[in-house]
Amino acid sequence: MGALSLTNAALLGGLALLAAPVIAHLLQRRARRPIVFPSIAFLQECAAQQSKLHRLRRWLLLLLRMLSVACIVLAFTRPVWLSPQQARLAEGNQSTAAVLLLDISPSVAQRSGGGSALDALKAAAGRTLDGLRSGVDRANLVLVDDSPQPLFSQLSQNLPAIRSELAAVQPKGTRGDFAGALSLAGRLLERHDGARQVVILSDLQAANWAEVLAEPRASDVLPAGTRIIVADVAGPPEANVGLSNPECFPAIPAEGQTVDLSVNLLNSSESAQQAEVQAEVRSIGGGDPAVMKQTVSLAPRESRRAVFSIALPPGAVQQATFRLAGGDALPLDDSASLVIGSAQPTPVLVVSDDDPQEPGTAAFYLMRALDPYEGLGEESAVRRLAVRHVRPGRLTADDLRGVSAAFLGYLGVMKQETVGLLTEHVRAGGGLVLFAGQGAVDQNVAQFSEASRGLMPPWQLGARRSLGRGEPPLRISSGRWQSRWFREFDEQSQLAIQEIGFRAVWTAGAPAVDAETLLVFSNGQPALGRRTFGKGQFLLASFSPESATSDLGKHGPFVAMTQIMAATLQASTADPQSRPVGGGLVFPGRTPSNAAVSVFDPRGQPASYARNDSPEGARISVNRTELSGVYRLDVDGAPFAAAAVNLDPRESDLLRIEGEALSRHLASERLTSETAAGDRLASGIDLGGRPLWGELFSLAMMSLAVELLLLGLWRR
Repeated sequence: MGALSLTNAALLGGLALLAAPVIAHLLQRRARRPIVFPSIAFLQECAAQQSKLHRLRRWLLLLLRMLSVACIVLAFTRPVWLSPQQARLAEGNQSTAAVLLLDISPSVAQRSGGGSALDALKAAAGRTLDGLRSGVDRANLVLVDDSPQPLFSQLSQNLPAIRSELAAVQPKGTRGDFAGALSLAGRLLERHDGARQVVILSDLQAANWAEVLAEPRASDVLPAGTRIIVADVAGPPEANVGLSNPECFPAIPAEGQTVDLSVNLLNSSESAQQAEVQAEVRSIGGGDPAVMKQTVSLAPRESRRAVFSIALPPGAVQQATFRLAGGDALPLDDSASLVIGSAQPTPVLVVSDDDPQEPGTAAFYLMRALDPYEGLGEESAVRRLAVRHVRPGRLTADDLRGVSAAFLGYLGVMKQETVGLLTEHVRAGGGLVLFAGQGAVDQNVAQFSEASRGLMPPWQLGARRSLGRGEPPLRISSGRWQSRWFREFDEQSQLAIQEIGFRAVWTAGAPAVDAETLLVFSNGQPALGRRTFGKGQFLLASFSPESATSDLGKHGPFVAMTQIMAATLQASTADPQSRPVGGGLVFPGRTPSNAAVSVFDPRGQPASYARNDSPEGARISVNRTELSGVYRLDVDGAPFAAAAVNLDPRESDLLRIEGEALSRHLASERLTSETAAGDRLASGIDLGGRPLWGELFSLAMMSLAVELLLLGLWRR
């Protein structure tokens, strides 16, 4: 049969309080001296009968009061009724082991019932610990972020230390790895001989549990016989709009240039929302910011980008911050940041078979258009691009690493290895610009088409057309001047490029459906087109800057055109504009080896960093970021570089899974799984049997109620 176990047996000393009602009962008795009056002697017999009834009432009230005190004292001892199996475990001095998996991902900071979801989860964890027997049962707390870690290396009876750690827990900026947390719980429980419990304390955000739900046997990492309890304490999610994926176009703008700043807004609620977004841009060195605002209407579950056209303030490196006005369910995703520009020049390649030092060649004009300050010295201007010339036969993967764009000039028939390298460069996020002049251009375009299965060139090239002396040259007649590619072309630049004559061009086939024609010749043929391939872009020009075909390379608009292309075609392998919280970051550029270096986190507090010295200078990095915002690198007390860190955009979607659905998924023949609501957690989660203190408190209240009822009836 079962047995009764007292969690806090020491409180049985409180039964001494049973003496209080007895003492009060005795004090109410008054010593009496009988005085008999002849006139009332005939009433003595009746009074004697009523005195017996009065004494009976007093004894009944005394018993009710003693019952109330006893029940309250016993309730504070937290008695638990053990099943026969649990009783045998208790007699064998075996304890119950509980591992609490507490979600600390950003989504638990959402508002829920007047507090945060984390507050409710911490309260549930505390009530779970209340159900454990002090000095007998063992427990451990696992904080679940992207790298779950236990409080102790093994199960511990130090429940006060777990409570102390629990009180100090705050949300982290990384997603929760619950698959890893379950595996860790299995390792903690595998050496325990008694009953095993895993208590899941999470807001049950669907995105965080997707990996576990996708694995049919996710709970197999737990020992056989383990009991899983899913705490279902959170109510329905409130309305939330989150900011994510901030971007700047062009990615490498010139100082003072007008850029398109954009950020993604996600309405994770089932109702329409209106959000006011503010974009603020300022130099990392300080100064007045540029600020713009707009209001965005979002349908239920809609995702939309807000775009701001802003002229950059002075400074080589800018930080942009997007903020939502007002409040919503999750404050952590109400801002997003990115870093624009770099104090270091961006690497660019010119790939051609011609000599870049020979005037009139395509390579000659490309090298000077991309780096117009070459030879003027570092003091003359800030060089945005670091340009190198490589012959196609010597091109390697190392040459393309970190390159934002590669420009192709005069080429013979390229080798398949070279075509493969350039195709993979575009697929991985790089840019490729091919100017069609003299050489085997049509064959090379056909090779790119074959390597990409027809998905890279915006069109196929036909025959090369050379105009005779008596024929008027072709000119650029129209273009997408309002697009972000040529928006920096003012009216004077547009007129200037339209005056340039082309004496030899390549005819173009029909553009692909997903291609964009940027410039058009006066005969209606496409002159410049763009097509996305993989993560990168391929631009094909049916003309060339070489002097044998046109005077384009001699004019200023060609410099502006190539600068815009290089700034826009940023490789994904280059330094990103923002990173997710929890990973590491490497600041762009190298600092002087003998310089004093400081790194500051988004709060402006000093942050730890790693330093890797080399003959070229020191590379500064942060091994792990904990906060979202902008990290800044100072050299000799002055801002040098910056890097932005943002929340994972999936944290903004507060859609939840049902606790019962998760419980059913985790259940198997080897173990049991159930869902416990908040009211059940309030009395413990049956970690050592069936709690009885609720019934005892109820019985105490009932006895007091009966006492008051009897007193009311007897006084009538």
